[in-house]
Amino acid sequence: MKKILFLLGFSCSIAGTLSAQEIRDAKNNVVNYIDIHATSLLNKERETVAVFHQDGRIVDTKSNTLGFIVHEHEIQDKNRNKVGFISGNGLITDANNQTVALLSMTGTGPVMDGHNKVIGFIDRVEPMWAAAYYLLLNK
Repeated sequence: MKKILFLLGFSCSIAGTLSAQEIRDAKNNVVNYIDIHATSLLNKERETVAVFHQDGRIVDTKSNTLGFIVHEHEIQDKNRNKVGFISGNGLITDANNQTVALLSMTGTGPVMDGHNKVIGFIDRVEPMWAAAYYLLLNK
């Protein structure tokens, strides 16, 4: 019986891990997902909006470059201009060093603006991809 309960609990935890990661607005409504393979940004209808490549490029569905993730802390636009950064404590700043957002480096929790106002929520989202979303992709 213990084995059955363990397997049931283990399979439920795996199923939860395989679900899409979510980006929510300030009212806690889902606005985007990161697919279960953690490679694509999807809209709320689960249509691909952007793809994250291992080389740091972010592209749209037609393979047009939208931007870059550089050294896992800098976001650049398609012309390689600095758009912003994410620090090790989850502070997202723009190229002028102005606070855009603060998020949990665990990848889950509220996203706050520079005035401590909730601007959204993330659930199991890679912090660097959340930074790319808030600096580049949600415009």
